[in-house]
Amino acid sequence: MPTPFQIIPATLAETSEILSLEQACYPDAWHERVIRPFIVAAGLPNKGYLARLLKEGNRVIGYALASRQEGQLLVERLGVHPDHRRKEIGSGLMASLIFAAQDWKLPVITCSLVEDNLAGQLFLKYGGFKAVPVTEEARAEKVIQFARSTKG
Repeated sequence: MPTPFQIIPATLAETSEILSLEQACYPDAWHERVIRPFIVAAGLPNKGYLARLLKEGNRVIGYALASRQEGQLLVERLGVHPDHRRKEIGSGLMASLIFAAQDWKLPVITCSLVEDNLAGQLFLKYGGFKAVPVTEEARAEKVIQFARSTKG
């Protein structure tokens, strides 16, 4: 029988697994000194941070880090183990973030990607996200910003 997937809040115990995935997913990977405080803040009530894991059995195969900013939920990181991509893992994590944003009564969920991340852009497009107008700062950093309503 296949091992079920579960989406749970991240704890400091999974920091090393998140770091490994972060390095596999991002060329500019966050360091432990950024991820640990994020996880701690996500564990505190009413701080506006989320740290979610998707596990298969005891193995972390995906994670999402998001924060409440300016009346919206900003997805700061979302990563899926390379062996598990294109299996709806990212979609499951994103759905959990959308539900959290709805619980917080936030109308919009946003995220940014470097402009050459075409796979990420397609993932967001099929998830109902639309590109938002590019700011001068985003243009200089070669970043595209995406947003979608949390209502559907």
